[in-house]
Amino acid sequence: MNWKISYTSDILKRDALAALTVASISLPQAMAYALLAGVDPRYGLYSAIVVTFIASVFGSSSHLVNGPTAAISLVVFTALAHFDPDQRAEAAQAMLLLAVMVGSIQILIAVFRLGDLTRYISESVILGFMTAASIQLGIGQISNALGVRNKGTGDQHLLYRLWLTLTEGDPINLKAVAIAAVTLVLALYLRRVVRRHKLPQFDMIASLVLVAFGWGVPARLDGSWR
Repeated sequence: MNWKISYTSDILKRDALAALTVASISLPQAMAYALLAGVDPRYGLYSAIVVTFIASVFGSSSHLVNGPTAAISLVVFTALAHFDPDQRAEAAQAMLLLAVMVGSIQILIAVFRLGDLTRYISESVILGFMTAASIQLGIGQISNALGVRNKGTGDQHLLYRLWLTLTEGDPINLKAVAIAAVTLVLALYLRRVVRRHKLPQFDMIASLVLVAFGWGVPARLDGSWR
């Protein structure tokens, strides 16, 4: 039997461009979802890399990006909110257990072909949920933008924790505010450049790299400031 290799350099170029586009979006997005879940951003990067590799082995899709999502991140945050900040080992074990349970359920959904059940979820519900998740993520990052530590516990309301952070937190770090402002302006500007010239969506990761290496961000991976 003759096998003909039809993978050309043009296809390689398109695949490489698609890979860079997905990576430039997935890396900062995975870090943001980890922060939304209340865990170290490194876990978000691990999830984006490992899950994408495993998914590419068993199949591929031109409409699907594998990795953490806002919905799963919110559920993880709800489950881990009861742990104290000093119980990092216990929280990591609980997160691993959640990953195994969710993965097992998703495998069962695929085996029994239950994916069609998602069509009964209205678009308005999905959009409302995603909007609420975006608002929660934005509010949760105000403390990092101001360079102060979060106050309160995960059992308390988000707005109440924000109030405690603003009224009982550390003094505002002006360098952190400047870094957040420059990053935001740079991301918006690069987004306009990408859309105008129809370039790959590298705006988010380019903003992250330029600010991190150009300014020397003094933030640790746990989201706190030195």
